[in-house]
Amino acid sequence: MNRREARLGTFASLPISALLMIAFIAPLLAVAAFSIMPPKVFSLAYTPDFSAYAEFVREGYWKSLAWSLGMAAVATGLLLVICWPLAYAMVRIFRRFTLVITVAVVMTLFVSENIRLFGWVITLMKGGLIEGYLRAWTGSGFEGLLYNVPVIIFGLVYIYLPSCSFRWPRESP
Repeated sequence: MNRREARLGTFASLPISALLMIAFIAPLLAVAAFSIMPPKVFSLAYTPDFSAYAEFVREGYWKSLAWSLGMAAVATGLLLVICWPLAYAMVRIFRRFTLVITVAVVMTLFVSENIRLFGWVITLMKGGLIEGYLRAWTGSGFEGLLYNVPVIIFGLVYIYLPSCSFRWPRESP
């Protein structure tokens, strides 16, 4: 592809790029604008104040945000450690089997995230498959494995793994 074709492609993509930017940025700007309005006000005509942010810190809601950002960072790091070598291997090592690996990874995208996670909930909940089998075999059980940080991070990695594993395009010779 020459420079002229590349410029024409970029020029042709400007309308949809502008539409997508508006569609993603406009709601975020609206939320940001309403977040600095006084409480119980749904109008931008009032004088802005930051009392909602003071309450956010005072009531301890920042802890939930910190935990969420921390778990997202750990899940992102794990996905990077898992998916980067997988994508590299699909391009450089498994050349004949790349299509098979790609189909195996993409097949999980045909099942809803809710359905896949519900299967894990049934498996890990109190009275679920793991705890139920353990109670049947040993006579004692446990509280269940759900709702703790490692399982939440596992769920995040499990859901985002297929979309992070798409192979890289081959370099042209």
